[in-house]
Formats: sequence, structure tokens, C-alpha cells
Amino acid sequence: MTAPQIIDLYQSIEEGGLAININRFDDAFVLALLDEGRSLWLIDMYKTSPRLPAIAYQKFYPEFSLPLQTGDVCVKKFLMPDIIRLDEHSDGIRYAGEDDYDNDNTNNFSRIQSRAWKSTYKNHPVMNPARFFSFLYDGANKTLEFSGKASMVEAPLMECLFKHPTEIPTFNYDLDDYPLSLDGIYAVKKMITMSDTRLAEMTSPKPAFSQPQQIK
Repeated sequence: MTAPQIIDLYQSIEEGGLAININRFDDAFVLALLDEGRSLWLIDMYKTSPRLPAIAYQKFYPEFSLPLQTGDVCVKKFLMPDIIRLDEHSDGIRYAGEDDYDNDNTNNFSRIQSRAWKSTYKNHPVMNPARFFSFLYDGANKTLEFSGKASMVEAPLMECLFKHPTEIPTFNYDLDDYPLSLDGIYAVKKMITMSDTRLAEMTSPKPAFSQPQQIK
């Protein structure tokens, strides 16, 4: 299903026998609910199995940002969208490397988990990042930092679980299937129905003026 098709599906949700009309919300709001529900569903799925549905992953080429560069020819920084944090140890990055993934001839880059570890590796005679291609994901600054023996010319290929799938440049909003399996789509629909946000209350008209509630 495409994102517009899922949004249409979510436009009318039944709760307690009452049809909730969320057409009063624009598509962007419903899409935000879908994105958030998808993240929660994937996190919940990961608790039982690390093998998440392949459809949930997207391929992406990060954008090179000249102002981020440090002057070190062996280090290149790229802008990176938000990814899903699955638990305290794992996130949504499945692959980072050269773009020959489709030919089963992968050349993935080693991942450095933190800047502290990068500093440790830098002083190691064998594990020095300058000796091989490696990358560091900085979620706070939304950047990817690649290190290697030579200057990186082309953007690497990333395959990830992104928080906002439709914002990825390689995604066609009207034609591409939204990265969520069919059972996930209906699970998120149910999640929205039972959500603490209570769409029925959110869509109920509020009087322009009301008396403040007296505290007894």
C-alpha cells in the first residue's frame, strides 16, 4: 500500500461502535500518526525477533555537506535522517557500504559505536580507522562520519529503518509502497484506535468559551 492509500484507510476508524471522522485532520497529521505507530510496532516486533520485515528497510544515499567537513581528507561527513532506535543496543542501520549490494558482492564498512571508541581505535596500531573504511553515526547531530585510507568521492549506500520514511529522497510518495507490511498497517490502525490520544476526543468541537472547573 502507498502512503496515500493507508491514509485513506485511516480516515475513518471505529471506536466503541462510533465512527471517528479524522478527515478534519490534514494528511500530514495522519501521516505523523502512521510514522509513529510504525516505529512502535517495529520496536515491539524486534523484542521477539531481530529479523524484521525486509519491506521496512529503505535504501538511501546520504547528502554530502561541505560546511561539516573538518579538512581531514580521510574523513567525510554526510547528513543523515532520523533512524529508529530499536533498543538500548541496536538501531535501524542494517547496511552501510559500497553500492554493489544488489549484486551480492557487498563491501560493508565497519561501524564505530561511539566517538570514545573512535578515539581508542585511533591510537591502536591495527584498529586505526585510517587503515580501513569505517563509519560513526551521530544521532544528535544527524550526521554520518566516514573514515578511510582515501577520500570518499561518492555517497555510500545506507539501508535503514527511518523514522519518517516518506521524507527519504529515494521514496516516491505517490507510487512506492509505504515501508510497512500489511499486518503492520492494520496493527498500527488498531494502535491508533486504542491510543491514549483518543481521536474521538481530539476531533470533538470545543466551545469557544467555557466556565473554568471549580476545585472542591
